[in-house]
Amino acid sequence: MSSSRHLAPEGNRFIILLGALTAQGAISVDVLLPSLPSMVRELSMTSAAAQLTIGLYIGGFAAGQLGWGWLSDWVGRRPVILAGTGGYALTTFMCSFSHSGEELLFWRLLLGICAAAPITVSRAVLRDHFTGRLLARRMAAMTTVFFLSPMLAPALGTFLLYSFGWRSVFWVPGLISVIALGFAWVFLGESHAISKRKRSSFLQILGTFRDMILHPVSGPCLMIQAGMSAGIMTWISSSSLILTGYYQIPNRYYALFFTATAAVQLSGTISCNHLLRTHTLPKVMEWGGIFVGSGAVLLFLCTVPFNAPLWAVMSSIWIFMYGFGLMVPATSGMALHAFGLVGGLAAALLGSAQSLFGSIGSIVSASLYNGTASSLGEGMGMAAAFACLMLLILSLRLRREPELVDHPPEADTPLNEQKTST
Repeated sequence: MSSSRHLAPEGNRFIILLGALTAQGAISVDVLLPSLPSMVRELSMTSAAAQLTIGLYIGGFAAGQLGWGWLSDWVGRRPVILAGTGGYALTTFMCSFSHSGEELLFWRLLLGICAAAPITVSRAVLRDHFTGRLLARRMAAMTTVFFLSPMLAPALGTFLLYSFGWRSVFWVPGLISVIALGFAWVFLGESHAISKRKRSSFLQILGTFRDMILHPVSGPCLMIQAGMSAGIMTWISSSSLILTGYYQIPNRYYALFFTATAAVQLSGTISCNHLLRTHTLPKVMEWGGIFVGSGAVLLFLCTVPFNAPLWAVMSSIWIFMYGFGLMVPATSGMALHAFGLVGGLAAALLGSAQSLFGSIGSIVSASLYNGTASSLGEGMGMAAAFACLMLLILSLRLRREPELVDHPPEADTPLNEQKTST
């Protein structure tokens, strides 16, 4: 499908639109956190049930990615993004009308399934248009827009809660989703040509997953992303308890720390985009690994053998997060590069691995928590060690076989321009 109204993939407005669509998933978690105690009181929920509003959402999100990715390879990217975004808007509003804990949990599960569509398929859209370093740069630009959500959502959630009550934390994301749906309907074209569409059988799906995991480049990149996600979820799941409990930070200031951490991640993705103009993907990944590893080591030292002050702990976390921002776009681009014909399934596997390891990170963090900050250092340290080990394996492999990432010159050119030039 083509139209003069559809945005050109090389333009910034195209990336802003995709970034806004993907940010919906993060908004649904971050904006809700300040309202959990109010939900417990009004809906007569237990604290454990309130936590399930996050857990069921993440579970639905993880499962939904596989279905949406498979469907987008079959029917195209645009209808899947529109369907998922429309479903997200509907289920968000239904959450606000819930009159019992069970009803809210049901809609949160469906909300997670719908939220998976735009973030999964948007990656596939970029893979349809770009390869090589340019793919990673566009991933970095989209991720930059995405990180605006965790920067703003906690403060927005707090404002809505105290101004209009907990139900309002669903109204604004729902309204944003309706607006995003309208823009996508008008300005987002189809990127997956009919001639390339494929309805994969169950065995073919398993084969694609096997090929991606065993691929000499995509496999390690997948594991790097998984390890980094475990580290991020360790921070997200334990930061509130540690900052407000152990360090006695007032609740009203917690959002500032969360926002500052997201801003550091944002600066990492911006740096990744600029560095890829002149440096190779492996080099940028290695620099990101240095920051991640250094931050994790410092954080471990600050929280396990020593009882360091808060400024030292947060500085270590921010070093880690900057490296995360450098690594994620580069590893995403390299992971998807070889799987253009099944970009939906490949993006789904990438997202599912992130969700799975993120859940593991949350569980490990909860099991390690002892009332101090040591669980943060131990959890993020283990995640960083795994990611850096995978990065080391990949780096050594690429030094032995540099042709694995030596793309032809046209690999840094949009695919539509490649076709025109030929």
